[in-house]
Amino acid sequence: MAQSFSASNVKLYDYFNQFFIEEISISVKGLPAKTDTLFGLESIRLTMHHNRVSDLKIQLQSPDGHAVWITNRNGGVDGRNYINTSFQQFGKNGLINNAASPFTGNYTPDGGISVFNNGSNPNGEWKLLVEDLKEGEQGFLDSVSISFGSKPAFVRQRQYCNFDKPELCSCNIKKNCELLPDLVILPRFSETQYKEFAWNDAVYPGQLKIVVAIANIGTGPLEVVPDTLMNGTCCGTDILYKKDEKHYALYQNIFSKEGNLFSSEKIKREQFILKVNPGINSIM
Repeated sequence: MAQSFSASNVKLYDYFNQFFIEEISISVKGLPAKTDTLFGLESIRLTMHHNRVSDLKIQLQSPDGHAVWITNRNGGVDGRNYINTSFQQFGKNGLINNAASPFTGNYTPDGGISVFNNGSNPNGEWKLLVEDLKEGEQGFLDSVSISFGSKPAFVRQRQYCNFDKPELCSCNIKKNCELLPDLVILPRFSETQYKEFAWNDAVYPGQLKIVVAIANIGTGPLEVVPDTLMNGTCCGTDILYKKDEKHYALYQNIFSKEGNLFSSEKIKREQFILKVNPGINSIM
């Protein structure tokens, strides 16, 4: 039988020209001292009144410091309220970022809540973290509850095609099969995960921050390598994509499979660019 713990009747702060995370405590006690695949966090339930829920980033944090996005700026321009909204690892009503307010139903959160069932002790102070990222609307948390039981959020890891197990990589032909990665942007997520900051913002003046989710739906492993030793000097025989800006061309290894063996050929993919800054290497 599930055991639930809750907090209620909390006034939510509006954005006031700087980042502020409101911490709402949920005290948990009397549970087994370890979460695992047999016992742990099952679900989160939320009722919150707010006239523009797309302002809100909401996380859950465990006593050991792990934090997971529950819902991040969902609901669109006119979205209002979370009314009896339940979150489970695989919510039967689908992803919360595909849903419409007031989100009544059972949804998959923006983050994977299975990370809470990691062998840690669930007893202690849990926190609902609410961050308002746009001024003009103030909300009220009616209630939040977290439930623990014998059907914890848990993802059983499947075995996939990888460098150690080429036999798991599937091909439509028997010889010289190219195992192409296939990267796609998840538009429904990416379109809603952005934040524009005012020119006079105290922390991020004039910046635009965008979160992009990318999935590999191909049949092969993804591996990229620069055409440089990255030893801090420029440039020798390295191929420069933009010499004046120190952008290096980046190569993608396309693997072929014959039987249960891999072979690879380095193929130039100019859509991958490696920008080199002093002491920092990052993919652009």
